[in-house]
Amino acid sequence: MQGSSEVIELTVQTGVFLWATKVKDWALHDVPLADPVEVATFVTIKRRHEHLTGRWLLGQALRAWGVNDLSAIEVIRDEHRAPSVVHVQGVWKRTPLPNFSITHSEGMAFVALVKSERLVGLDAEPLQRELAENAYDLMAKGEELRALRSSPQHVFRAWTGKEAVQKCLGLGMNLNPREIEIPIEDDS
Repeated sequence: MQGSSEVIELTVQTGVFLWATKVKDWALHDVPLADPVEVATFVTIKRRHEHLTGRWLLGQALRAWGVNDLSAIEVIRDEHRAPSVVHVQGVWKRTPLPNFSITHSEGMAFVALVKSERLVGLDAEPLQRELAENAYDLMAKGEELRALRSSPQHVFRAWTGKEAVQKCLGLGMNLNPREIEIPIEDDS
């Protein structure tokens, strides 16, 4: 795999394949799965670097998956902006392409791949990150909200779970995080 010394690859027993690498500055021409029009819309350099690294890592993961010609596929977005990979129009391949999820955190990019008949959602946040308590009600309600207030150390575990569900379902913020309930562990 190109750049393999920079990429960590893991296989989870559930059939999820994970890759990780440090976020860095990529030249657009080195990332065949990046859309120059989309990249031009990024306001911050940090977002550009994260996006390009994620798309570069997706390319590495797809090559490891067995997709040898990245010029024959492209990343498209649906009406909810959920990305997927498809064969470029006019390419007569019927090989199923995997579903994927990309996330970034603390200077790292992560990609998860699964077989086409499965869905995957991935999110990452540092566990020590804190969120102001007055923001909890934007992400939870009812018993879950009470549990988060009594165990604030679980807020970002809950948040990353909710983000992963939103990505897995391809709905992003079109699915209100308050409508997703993540079990909160009791530390006692």
